Amino acid sequence: RSAKPTDSSGAMTLDVARDMLITQITTTGIPNDAGDVDVTSHTGRITGGTIAANGGITLNAPVSITGVSATGATGAVFMNTNGLIDWAMLNAGTQIDVRSTAAAVALGTATSGGSQTIRAANDVNFTTLTTNGILNGDVGDVTVTADTGLIQGVTVDHLVEHVVHDHGAPRPPARASVSVLLVPLAHQAVAHAAA
Repeated sequence: RSAKPTDSSGAMTLDVARDMLITQITTTGIPNDAGDVDVTSHTGRITGGTIAANGGITLNAPVSITGVSATGATGAVFMNTNGLIDWAMLNAGTQIDVRSTAAAVALGTATSGGSQTIRAANDVNFTTLTTNGILNGDVGDVTVTADTGLIQGVTVDHLVEHVVHDHGAPRPPARASVSVLLVPLAHQAVAHAAA
């Protein structure tokens, strides 16, 4: 199934048996309905262009979830698949939670108000992860886990702490408002705080 440019005031739910190709989805929200986007493929993949939800975004597919840009302006961005997750840009008003149970995660930039949890069975690659924290709420922790692979990234910016896991072993947290460079070294993630 294909979703060509589609606009909705309220929530949008797309439930398909096979592959879902998204060109553009936009929700603007109405009173008592933030305008969430929920897309499920039961046996295929979700391939996206741009998703711009006033609320949150939930994407579930067994094969893979890939795309260009996903923004949940006032909500969370959730993605769950057995296969590859690959997005150039993710933005969430609250949290970002992406999980690949049998493959890798590749993100360009991911920006959120609240916490970010990124987990892959294999490698996790990213350019920039940024959390801004939510006043009187989620302070914006970043947790990156590669169950059997490597973590390769450029920058992590946040308010409180990073917890980085390679092969399930946590590394000590880096503290407040530092940039962290993650470099694979003998299957370990090494954090370097910028001076």
